[in-house]
Amino acid sequence: MSQWIPTHVQFTVLRARNLIAKGKGGNNDVFVTIQLAKEKYQTSTIKNALNPEWFEECDLPITHMGLEIEVSVYHRGVLSDDFLGYAAIPLWEYKITETAASRWVSLRNKPSKPGPDKYRGELEVKLTFRSQHRHDSMSQALKKRSPSIRNLTTTIGDKIKFVRSRSFRDNRRESDFGKMDKCLPF
Repeated sequence: MSQWIPTHVQFTVLRARNLIAKGKGGNNDVFVTIQLAKEKYQTSTIKNALNPEWFEECDLPITHMGLEIEVSVYHRGVLSDDFLGYAAIPLWEYKITETAASRWVSLRNKPSKPGPDKYRGELEVKLTFRSQHRHDSMSQALKKRSPSIRNLTTTIGDKIKFVRSRSFRDNRRESDFGKMDKCLPF
């Protein structure tokens, strides 16, 4: 069996715990930004939470395994967003397998901030590596199905190079696709 080289990583933001409170009443309106090289995504905002749950994913292209996924957690403020924590997740620390397990990562200060590093809570994430060939097969299978809004959205998304993301929150069915929360490119 030959070793395959991943071309993409499906990055899932599951939940956070023990975040620093920045909002009124000791809670936060929390969202996460995700960046790998030049690809940037943002989760939806979870209101009034110190331990928010997203279960949102995005698909990130990999140019080489020496990269790190950078995640930043913010409180959505009225005039500006407040920084809550940062983590760099090195791709090389994960095994390239079909089955992925979630992992808690500690949130720290911004990398540009000098001084002692401060614990700022944790973020649970999951990485699943895949190759473009598998993705192409899945896209072709979707396109061969009878016409539906889901297939139309997939086809249009593929044409304009928009990488869709989906949420598993509330155990929504695939037929509810149009209502799902997404990590959106920004």
